[in-house]
Amino acid sequence: MSKKRGSAPGAQVLSAYKSAIQHIKIILVTPASMGKFRLWPWFCGLYKRFPTPEQYGADLTSKTVIVTGANAGLGFETAKYLARLHPGKLILACRNLQSAEEAKTLIIADTKCETVECWKLDLSSFASVQEFVSQFEREGGGKLDLLIQNAGINHHGPHKTTSDGWEVQLQVNNLGPELLGLLLLPYMAKAGPTPPTPRMVWVASEMHYYVAVGKEPQGSLLEALSKDGTFEDTVQMTFSMFSKEKARYPMSKLINVMFARSLGSRIPASSGLTVVSVNPSACASSLQRDLDHLLLVRLGQRWFFRTAEMGSRVIAHAALGLEVQGKQGAYYNDCKEEEVCDWLLTEMGQRIQERIWKETIDVLSRVDGRAPGIIDEYLS
Repeated sequence: MSKKRGSAPGAQVLSAYKSAIQHIKIILVTPASMGKFRLWPWFCGLYKRFPTPEQYGADLTSKTVIVTGANAGLGFETAKYLARLHPGKLILACRNLQSAEEAKTLIIADTKCETVECWKLDLSSFASVQEFVSQFEREGGGKLDLLIQNAGINHHGPHKTTSDGWEVQLQVNNLGPELLGLLLLPYMAKAGPTPPTPRMVWVASEMHYYVAVGKEPQGSLLEALSKDGTFEDTVQMTFSMFSKEKARYPMSKLINVMFARSLGSRIPASSGLTVVSVNPSACASSLQRDLDHLLLVRLGQRWFFRTAEMGSRVIAHAALGLEVQGKQGAYYNDCKEEEVCDWLLTEMGQRIQERIWKETIDVLSRVDGRAPGIIDEYLS
């Protein structure tokens, strides 16, 4: 019996190769404009080299640092760089403690830093976030100097919800870290203003340029972005290469940028805390693990993406660069401040940002009764 045309493994590889070439043509040729985002400069930027964090002259002696998702990829490389700056306590906040312990062993072997600790943190569970904060109350030393909100997922499977009832990416990338950041604010307020700390860094992405809110629901916007079906009705794509079905990760990165801007704008002038977001750009990391079976993704990671180590230098700049101090809510890309997407600067974008903030605070206040008091005391 003859095989169907195109069913041979060679034909599948050829098809994948043609798809890869088509996507590369889009990157190289298309003069697509998404606010401040341009494909060609972005593509060329993936080959830039950035200073190592030691060159910023920062000293983390006696300072407490938390890096979420520090067991692999960008988080691991960032934690390794910070370990070289002699932190008083470096906490690897990870869902998988075994993987975190393996990362700790590698970091100690590479940096000789003996103050690395592994703490359990599952951002898909509000209870886990609260348990982490309770542990910090007992063992954190009373203050927090640097919080790097790095952990996140890029889920490409069917719609999935957490035990708390939220779509998994929305909780892991947004609501969970936001609860963590709010509950740790009192400890960051207790850290003395010794630049570059205290500082809270949100790891965002250039993908926030890809998406916008196109239709405002009458009810909760967060719930509309969480539910299957209503998400697609609510979002608007600003980059046609991506479908609405693939837009949950870009939307979570837009919310990261919005939350950093909202929180940063409410930090009192008398506070030494700086809140920013940063784009490490496309890096070869475990974030794409759901797509490792696709030839295009493997080719992209091998030939075009930054290494996680190079991407971590961009995160470290946002965390340690003295020129970042006081730039509340700023967005950093390639170790320099850049404007966010044009949509976010429109009247609608600003209105959506404020609405997301208010709805988020309402959700988190129902989750943890301490949130309203923290907001009243530590934010303006």
